[in-house]
Amino acid sequence: MSTLQEQLDAVLPTLRAAGTDLQHVEVKDGSGGFPATVLKSVSAFANGSGGLLVLGLSEPDFTPTGIDARQTASTLASKCSDSLQPPIRPEIGLCEVDGALVVVAAVDEIEADAKPCFVKESGHLSHAYIRTHDGNRRLTAYEHHAVLAAKGQPTDDERPVNGTGLEDLDQQMLARLLDRIRTTRGPIFQTASDTECLRLLGVLTDTPDGEALTLAGLLALGRYPQQHAPRLNLTFVAFPTENGAPLADGTRYLDSQPIEGPVPAMIESAADALRRNMRRRGVVVGLGREDHWDYPLEAVREVVVNALMHRDYHPSARGQPVMMALYPDRLEITSPGGLYGAFDPDRLMTEPVTAARNARLAKLLQDVQAPTSGRAVCENVGTGLVSTARYLRNAGLSPPEIEHTLSDFKVVFRNHTVLDHEAVAWLATLHAEGLNDRQRLGLAHARRHGQIDNRGYRVLTGCDGGTATQELTDLRRQGLLERTGGRRWAAWQPRERPPAPGPLGDKSEGASPGRRPPNAAADPRDPADTGPLPVAPAEASGVAATRLTTRHRQVLDLLGDRPATSAQLADSLGVTRGAVLNWLRRLEEHGLAHTTQPGRRSRNQSWARTPPHASFD
Repeated sequence: MSTLQEQLDAVLPTLRAAGTDLQHVEVKDGSGGFPATVLKSVSAFANGSGGLLVLGLSEPDFTPTGIDARQTASTLASKCSDSLQPPIRPEIGLCEVDGALVVVAAVDEIEADAKPCFVKESGHLSHAYIRTHDGNRRLTAYEHHAVLAAKGQPTDDERPVNGTGLEDLDQQMLARLLDRIRTTRGPIFQTASDTECLRLLGVLTDTPDGEALTLAGLLALGRYPQQHAPRLNLTFVAFPTENGAPLADGTRYLDSQPIEGPVPAMIESAADALRRNMRRRGVVVGLGREDHWDYPLEAVREVVVNALMHRDYHPSARGQPVMMALYPDRLEITSPGGLYGAFDPDRLMTEPVTAARNARLAKLLQDVQAPTSGRAVCENVGTGLVSTARYLRNAGLSPPEIEHTLSDFKVVFRNHTVLDHEAVAWLATLHAEGLNDRQRLGLAHARRHGQIDNRGYRVLTGCDGGTATQELTDLRRQGLLERTGGRRWAAWQPRERPPAPGPLGDKSEGASPGRRPPNAAADPRDPADTGPLPVAPAEASGVAATRLTTRHRQVLDLLGDRPATSAQLADSLGVTRGAVLNWLRRLEEHGLAHTTQPGRRSRNQSWARTPPHASFD
C-alpha cells in the first residue's frame, strides 16, 4: 500500500493541470482556520467509494498556504470522530509540497450497514452527503432509501399488486413453469395443486381483499404487467449522433420503442430492437468470412437480464423504466437503483457475485422460460457480468464499462475492436520484444483510454490478478507503461518510447519554442519545472524518459559527486528524510538512482546516481 506522501505526489500534477478538485480528491485552503466544509467532504467520501482530503493548498495553482499542519491534523481527527455519525477515523498524515507541510487524510468507504454517514450539528444528525465530480451534495430522499435498503433484504418484489389474480397470468408460460418445477423441484411440488405451487413460489399472496399476484409473479408471468405498473418496462432508443443531439434536419432519433410485457418477453424484444439497428462487420477467418454484430447479442442479453431482474422496484423508483440507448459509438443500458450487496464492485466482471435485490423475482426467473426460445431466463449463479466480459473478449471488443451511483447502474459497450488497424500500427512502432497477446491488448487499451488498471487488465485479458501484476510490471520495465496514483487509484498509463538518438549536433530535440534543451540545467527556483531530465540514463537503459520535478533533479545533482544517505540528502535540502526517500524510490523506479549495499531499510543505506550505460535486466 502506498504512503500518503506517494498518493499526494501522484495526484498533485493532475490537480494542477485541471485547476480544480477531482472526483476522489478534495483540497481545502485552510489558511483562515479549519474549513467548515471539511466534514461534508468526509461524509461524501465515506458514503461513496472513498477519497483523499488535502488541507493547506490553494486553488487553482495548488500551492501551500502555510497552515499550522500539526494543529490542523489534530483538529481534523477530533472532528471526524466527534462530529460525524458514525464516527470516521481516516488515516491522517503530514506531507510535503514544495518544502511546506500540508495535511492529507485518506477516507475509506464505510460498510453498507453503517451508511449513511451524517454530519452532526448541535448534537443532532443533520445531513448526509455524496460526491459528485469535484464537489459534494446532500443525499436525495431516494438515495436515503437506497442506502437504508442496502442494510437488509428488500421485499418490494413480494408486495401484492392489488386488483390482480390468476387471470392476469400468461397461461402458456404458467403451464410450462408448473411442468418444470414438478420435474425439478422435488416431491412437494409433485403432489401440490397449481394454486399451492404458486403460493410456494411466491407468485400468489394473500391480501385483506383476497388473493393477489405479487409483483414478482406479475413481472415474471403476467400477460401484460404494464396494465398495473405502466413504467416497469424497457425503453429502446437509437440516437443518430454520439451526444444524442438531433441531426440538422431535426431528426431526434432513428428508432424508438417502448418494450413491454413480462420480463422474458422484454428480453427477447430488446434483442430484436437491437438487431434492427446494429451494423454487421465482416471478419476474415481462414479462407472465408464471418459477419459479426457490433455487439455480441449474448453479452447484451446478460446485461438486459440483470437490469430487469436487479433494478429497484421500490414504489419511489417505479416511475423509471430500464433504458437501452444505442449511439453510433456505444450502447448504454441503465437501470434504476445502484449496486446491491456487500461486495467489491471491482469483482463484478472477474468472479461470480451473488446478491439479489429482488430475491423472489430472481428465483422465479430461474424456472420461467422465454416465449420463443424456451430457455430459462437466467441461471441465477452470479456469472452474468463475468460471461458478458468473456463474450466481448472473444469478439475482440473492449470490456464493458460500469458506472454506478446510489440511484442507478449503467453498463456501457463500445463498438470498436481493441486491436484495430491503428492500434496494430502503433504497436509495431514500439519495437518491443517478448510481448504476449495479453500485453498487446493491454497496451492498445491503455492507449485508447489513457490508462488501464489491474482490474481492467484482468477483465480485458481473462488472466488472474498475479499474472496481471507481473505483466504490467514487465511493460513498465520495458518503458511502455508508467504507474500513476496509489492505493485504490493506481493505474498504468502508456509511455511511448523516445525516438532513437540522432547524430551529434542534431537540433531536432529541444528546439521547440519555450522548451529547455535536454542538457540544460533545471532552474531550482521554478517548482513547476517538469521538463526532460538533464541526464540520459533512462534512454540508454531502454526506459522511457520521465517528466520529474525539480526536487528529483536536485537529488540527482547531489548524488552526482558521491553517494549519500537519505538523512544527508534531507539535511542538504532542508526537508524530511521521508520526503527524500519518496523521491529516491521514484528515481530508482525509473533507473536513475540505486542503493549501494543490501539492506534498503537501513538508515545508513547509501544511494548513488546510476551510470548512463548500466543494465537493468
